[in-house]
Amino acid sequence: MAVQTEDVRAFSLGPVGGVVDLPVTVDGQDVGTIDITRRRTSSRAEGDGWLLDQPQDAAEKRHGSSGPIGDMFFDRTILVPGTSGSKEETHFNDWAARNAQIGFRSRNGGVHRGGILGENSVDLAIIADSDIAEGDLVDNNLLLYGTHSSNSVLAGFKSELPIAFDGTAIQVSDKSYKVDRAAVFAIFPHPRNPERYVAVHGGVTPDAISWGSHLGMQLLPDYLVYSRGEALDWGLWGNNWRSQP
Repeated sequence: MAVQTEDVRAFSLGPVGGVVDLPVTVDGQDVGTIDITRRRTSSRAEGDGWLLDQPQDAAEKRHGSSGPIGDMFFDRTILVPGTSGSKEETHFNDWAARNAQIGFRSRNGGVHRGGILGENSVDLAIIADSDIAEGDLVDNNLLLYGTHSSNSVLAGFKSELPIAFDGTAIQVSDKSYKVDRAAVFAIFPHPRNPERYVAVHGGVTPDAISWGSHLGMQLLPDYLVYSRGEALDWGLWGNNWRSQP
């Protein structure tokens, strides 16, 4: 079997029934005779070589943890509005979460194929940051509404997610945005469960996220920064979940 790759750092072969020993080359490199009745994973080594049965770096993008934002809605997602800030922050966080719940159900007839008009039967759960149990926090995809000062769950991930708010600017990975009413919607790997995601929807003012009410969440990239109705920046994270060069 000859495998040819392009822009790939890891891949798997098998399991395939009925085949025991199969000679395999990858990008012209002979990696040996492989038993693919079980799953065999190869990862790119230093340079251009390949290593057989080399686990992929858990911090890298992979199947099931690759983004974009829409990928988090395929399984077990909880909307988590923050309640630990001011009354105004709590109001807008709760409003944004409930608007997202209604919008996902009423404006997304294709469920995971956004843009198909009509309703679906998906009811995304809403649990406030102050009420979410530890098991739910770890075992589900989380969409957190607010900032570190207004959402206690996000505050608990402060050192683990590359996002920050200082009241006037938003820092996302190595990029900074200082614009009136700037807001961000971004997805990251769940710091405590590599099989899940954590996404954040927050802004420099409590009402900044209200302009995101029209967003089709399942159509978004890995991150979107906007102010009122204007998109300031958007894109896909690199393989290490940080800004691409």
